[in-house]
Parts: sequence; structure tokens; C-alpha cells
Amino acid sequence: MQLAKYIIRRLAISLVTLFVVITATFFLMNSMPGDPFTGQKAIPKAIKDNLYKKYGLDKPVGERFVLYLSNTVTGDLGMSMTYKNRKVVDVIKQSFPTSADLGIRAIIFASIAGIFLGIIAALNHNRTWDSVSMVIAIIGVSLPAFIVGALLQWLIGLQLNQFYKLIVGDPYAMLIPTTGWDNWAAKLVPPFALGISALASIARYMRTSMLDVLNQDYIKTAKAKGLTKTQVTVRHTIRNAILPVVTILGPMTAAILTGSFVIELIFAIPGLGKFFIISIAQNDYTMIMGLTIFYATFLIFMNFVVDILYGVIDPRIRLAKGKA
Repeated sequence: MQLAKYIIRRLAISLVTLFVVITATFFLMNSMPGDPFTGQKAIPKAIKDNLYKKYGLDKPVGERFVLYLSNTVTGDLGMSMTYKNRKVVDVIKQSFPTSADLGIRAIIFASIAGIFLGIIAALNHNRTWDSVSMVIAIIGVSLPAFIVGALLQWLIGLQLNQFYKLIVGDPYAMLIPTTGWDNWAAKLVPPFALGISALASIARYMRTSMLDVLNQDYIKTAKAKGLTKTQVTVRHTIRNAILPVVTILGPMTAAILTGSFVIELIFAIPGLGKFFIISIAQNDYTMIMGLTIFYATFLIFMNFVVDILYGVIDPRIRLAKGKA
């Protein structure tokens, strides 16, 4: 019963947050100077008026907001003003799976490698492996994804592949492709570039949490009972230390899945990012609003899922929320 109340409360907060995002996005877009048709050369006024009427831009802002809100509730995000006869929903359905594939690979890589590095660093506190792990984490946090992507393009796309061509004697041979998304080899490098920052954050969180748990009394009790280091680490330390990592995985996953624009551009991946960038350049109102709402919904949903998982894993969380 308490868990059900906790879920309903978190769902209500999520819906209110989404409403605020939709409202803010709509009015911010409509307060911007110009419109999608201003940049088009020598467009006759009659045609421009017809375009305004077609996309509902001739109506008062309040009426348009109510109409847009009602359409959004039914899943209709409107027609693109740049891509003729294409619905925003259709663009998302076609392109987001590629972005999601890239993001899922990146978060799996970041989670496994980050947790492993954090555990190694904590178990070897103030030793060589701790320093090595934290150097990797600092580099990952310090370097933006586009810098990592550009470096990998140069290192693998130019240096490694050039060396491979000389060895095999084929000027067209390529060991690891660094463009496209049409085979397994092309899907190796972009997830690493996208996930390196998340890997660093997860490693730091895991290390800090592990060190805190290792100093708890129940860990000392487990050791006193004669459990081996491996048993203490697996049964008690990792299980309790991983909670803070679970907390950040939700928003981190959403951020990776929805923030891969630059990586998609660098590695020529046909994801959703290019549509977002082009829509901003073209003042495509419906596309900008639709993609922003889609990304926001995804982020809010991931936060909601993490809140529920956290409440299930640690009942004290939902009890504390209920008393607040």
C-alpha cells in the first residue's frame, strides 16, 4: 500500500513537470523573433498567409496553446515545417531507434567499465590501481564527448586504418570504420566516445560509495565472522555501494540517449540529432517543440523509473518521502 502511494505521488510529480516543460517550450518558441518562413526568399504575402493558416500561426497564442496541448496529449506533435508532408512523430519513430542503439551501447559500456573501475579503486585505496582508475576518471570528466570523438577519428580513422592498409596492401581496406552505423565494426568506436564521460562519473561515485561502505560496522562484523574478502565484497559491499550509482543511472541514461547530437554528427550516424540541429537552424517550430517534448518526456520517465527502483531497493526512501 505504501509503495502504491509512493508510485502515485511520483507519477503526479512527473506529469506536472511534463506540463511545465510543454508550456515553457511552447511560449519560448512563440516569443522568438521571426518565423519558419521569414528566411525564404521573395515569398509572396498571399503564400505566406496560406502557410500561416495551414500551420495555425494565424490564431491567437492562447488558442494555439490549448490546441497544441490537446494534440500533444493524443500523441500528435504536428507536421514539420521543413520536411514537407512529414509528421514529427514519424521522424522520431524512424530516427530515434538508431540514437537509442548508440546510447544503450554507450551506457552499457560506461556502467560495466565504470563500476569495475570504481570497485578496483576502492579495494586498492591509495595504491597504484586507485591512482590509475582515478586518472582515467579525471580524463573522462575533463574531455567533452566531441573532443574524444575527434581524437578517436584521428587515431583510428586515420592512423590505425592507414597502417592497416599498408599491411594488407589494399588502399580501400579498413580495420575499424569510423563513419556510418551499418555493421558491427562501425558500432565499436562511437559508444566509447559517447560513454567515456558517464564511465568517469560512475567510477567516481562507485569508488566513493565503496569506501564509505567499507568503513561501516556491518562490514567489520562480516569480516570478524570469518568471511573471505571476496564474500564480503560481493555479498555486502557492492550491493550497498551500488545504490548511489542506480540513482544517477536514470538521468545519465536519458542524457546519453538524448544528448548524442555531436557524436552522431562526427561519426555520420543517421540518428535523431541531425533533425534537431536542422530544425533549430530552420526555425522549424513544430519539430523543435516536438523533439524537445520527446526528450523531456524520456528524461522525466527515466527519473520516474529510478525513483521507483530506488524506493523498491531501499524502503526507507519511500517511508521518508511519505512523511515529508
